[in-house]
Amino acid sequence: MDMTCQIEELVNRLRVDFPDLIFRRGLDQDDTKWIPDEDTIVYTKTTSTSRNNDLINALVLLHELAHASLGHSNFDIDAELLRMETEAWQLVELRFAPKYGVNFILDVVDMHIKSYRDWLSDRSMCPRCGMIGWQTAASTYSCPSCSRSWSVGSNKFKNTYRSMK
Repeated sequence: MDMTCQIEELVNRLRVDFPDLIFRRGLDQDDTKWIPDEDTIVYTKTTSTSRNNDLINALVLLHELAHASLGHSNFDIDAELLRMETEAWQLVELRFAPKYGVNFILDVVDMHIKSYRDWLSDRSMCPRCGMIGWQTAASTYSCPSCSRSWSVGSNKFKNTYRSMK
């Protein structure tokens, strides 16, 4: 069966089960994402004939559905994002993957969670001494070791850039 058809079949089932949500196929380069202000999940169109890629796309789609189901939207503290990511993957594992017959691939989840842990570690590392700081505001960290404060960008999908204060 064509991999695109399998994703579309899953999306059709999700549309029936979650009529309050909009499922929109993105462009080839779009990431699968939950847009809370629009009640929309944009999903990746499968362009590969690899069954593994199709499974990954299905898992990520269910992960974004979990964010929607859990009412996740914005976060104020970076660690909160990591918590939301973990909660969403747990819902996929316990409820959505079994319900929709999608194999839960722990390596995929580990890779995604690791990317957020790495992001958080990069943001919280003091640019002066390398110690892990604490978040004092939405985009500001402070080092307990050398007392340096620094600002980080607000976009979690961009590289971490720090400016020292």
